[in-house]
Amino acid sequence: MSFQAYIDNIKTKTGKSPEDLKKLAQKKGLLKEGFKASDLVKWLKEDFDLRHGHSMAIWATFKMNGWVEEKATSRKATGKKAIDKKAENKQKTENGKELVDKYIAGFPKPTQALLEKMRSTIKKAAPKAEETIGYGIPTFKLNGNLVHYAGYENHIGFYPGAGGIANFQAEISKYKNAKGSVQFPIDKPLPLALVIAITKFRVTQNEGKAKTKKGK
Repeated sequence: MSFQAYIDNIKTKTGKSPEDLKKLAQKKGLLKEGFKASDLVKWLKEDFDLRHGHSMAIWATFKMNGWVEEKATSRKATGKKAIDKKAENKQKTENGKELVDKYIAGFPKPTQALLEKMRSTIKKAAPKAEETIGYGIPTFKLNGNLVHYAGYENHIGFYPGAGGIANFQAEISKYKNAKGSVQFPIDKPLPLALVIAITKFRVTQNEGKAKTKKGK
């Protein structure tokens, strides 16, 4: 089942959108420091009888929109471990490209074209980033998650995180947006220059965080 199919099924079963569930979680005081996927799964099971797969789709939506924070972890590798890690990353990159190809191929031709435009534009802005599938949608990684994008019936979703949205609020104000996401209508030209600017900002942001970690 695709990511969007999970979201659609949840709306049908519960009558709630991810935004509705976020508001309910906030009222219950769940969206606080230390909130984990298992907490969300337990709540959605008890209150809405949602299965694990559906709950994890909601968790992914919460994460992509910046409604919950993810604690970063790091591991140093040396010698043979470093070489093995490099080979592993290369394999993941190759597999990631194939997974993204399959994801895009599942959409109607017009949407495929828009997704490929997003893909090539992000690559242009972040040529060193690796592409893969994260949270069920195309993801670029560079010193951690960089940006995500996804196809929907009426829009293309772009997920640059809370920082990417906050620093370009004026530019994205004409689009439907949330803390970590923005929606580009499929019947309008994609704002590719804006996508480039936001992606480059995220590259700088992630590089800064990586240098800070390295200096500790």
